[in-house]
Parts: sequence; structure tokens; C-alpha cells
Amino acid sequence: MSLLRHWKIIVCLLAIVGVSGLAGAKFGYQKARRDMRAKHNPEQWNERAMQAIDAKLQLAPKQRVKIQTLIDEAVDEMKVVQGETVGRTTEIINKLVADLDKELTTEQKEEFAKMKPKESDVTIDLLKVQPRKK
Repeated sequence: MSLLRHWKIIVCLLAIVGVSGLAGAKFGYQKARRDMRAKHNPEQWNERAMQAIDAKLQLAPKQRVKIQTLIDEAVDEMKVVQGETVGRTTEIINKLVADLDKELTTEQKEEFAKMKPKESDVTIDLLKVQPRKK
């Protein structure tokens, strides 16, 4: 085999490894994001909590009904808190955007308009803010 042919094989193999790595990273990121959303979904938390309690404690049928009712009530409360939190976060972000807009020049406002978060981007994830290092 010629030296050129060896290099072509090596380059092809490296390209395959690189593409596979990128595809795996993208798939892993998307899966982790789906899992995180599911973890914070009160409906799924309800099911997981009941399954865990039932598996560890071997509940009697009457207990299972009573405990499921208690979990359902807690989940309803969590949904309200989650909705209030998202609503309050949206208000804070909107106020911040309005306050920033007042401080900018016309040219800066045009560029800032491109940076502003869309309404769909304002989610519970915005609460994961790290304090500024001093």
C-alpha cells in the first residue's frame, strides 16, 4: 500500500470518530435535557414517589389510596408554586429588559432587541443563576 492510501484511511477513520463523537454528544445532551424536564414535572414526580413508597413499604390497598390522595394534593400545591415562580421570574426579566432599554442609545437598542429573550425562553431554568464572584 502506498503512503497516500494510508493517510486517506487514517483521515477517514478520524472523520468517522469525530462525527460519531459529535452525534453522541448531541444525543446525550438532548436526552439529559428531556430527563431533567421529566424530573421536574410534577405529574411524573407523583408517579415516581408513589412507586418508591409502595415498593419500600409494601402498602396495604387502603393505605395506597390514602397516600396517593396525599401525594396528589402535594402535587397540586407544587404546580401552583411552579406557576407562580415562572410568572414572577417572567415579571423580573421583563422589568430588567425595560430598565436596560432605558439606559441604551438608539443604536444599542437595535442590537439589544436581537438579544432580548423571547417569551418562550423565559422558563424555570432562568432561576439557576449563579451569584457573581467578588
